[in-house]
Amino acid sequence: MNFRWTSVAAVGCLAMAAPVGAQNIELPDIITWSAYDTGSAGHAHSIAIGNMMRNRFGTTIRVLPGRNDVSRMTPLKNGTVDYCLCGIASYFAGEGVFLFAAPKWGPQPIRAVIQAVGDYGLGVVVAADAGIETITDLKGKRVGRATSSPAIDVNMEGLLAFADLTWDNVEAVEFSGYVNSLKGILEDRVDAAFALTTTTVNYQIESSPRGIKWLETPPRIPKPGPAIPK
Repeated sequence: MNFRWTSVAAVGCLAMAAPVGAQNIELPDIITWSAYDTGSAGHAHSIAIGNMMRNRFGTTIRVLPGRNDVSRMTPLKNGTVDYCLCGIASYFAGEGVFLFAAPKWGPQPIRAVIQAVGDYGLGVVVAADAGIETITDLKGKRVGRATSSPAIDVNMEGLLAFADLTWDNVEAVEFSGYVNSLKGILEDRVDAAFALTTTTVNYQIESSPRGIKWLETPPRIPKPGPAIPK
């Protein structure tokens, strides 16, 4: 397959080897890329970068929102968009793992052209009224799961494993994408979901009657093994 894939992974800043003046840069009038849906940090990044590009270079950024990893990357694969703000999903496709472990998807020759140096966090966000204090308390609770989004589900699996839990130990509720899984907390359809701390939906949850809480993951001290004979 000869797809032309370009990934803009976790956009935040563009590092250049030497300063380049705006007058020396020639860009197309319109650049299109895909990102997570409205309400996500990626979509907010897209709007901010688009404003900068328009002001400095006169280039318009058109953002095609996608609810999950597959819907973000399909337009890139098909040539509908020039770039994808795909984060870790771009690595999954490049390595051909999870949903991308198929001939029509991966591995693909993805190239990361911009990467962020961010100060955000990743974790489990829960409704403050759900009575959940620790990750262990997620057992039996309603937890959002985003279909076709290994970038979301694999992170959640790792956080569940922190308390020796799996998806089998919680009531997994399927959503069409990342942002919708968080909106599920607002709609009282789930009690918890995986999230970036900078996702704008979090502020809606915080100001809602349910309130918001982030679960801590303090360091775990390994249990001592059997004594080694001298």
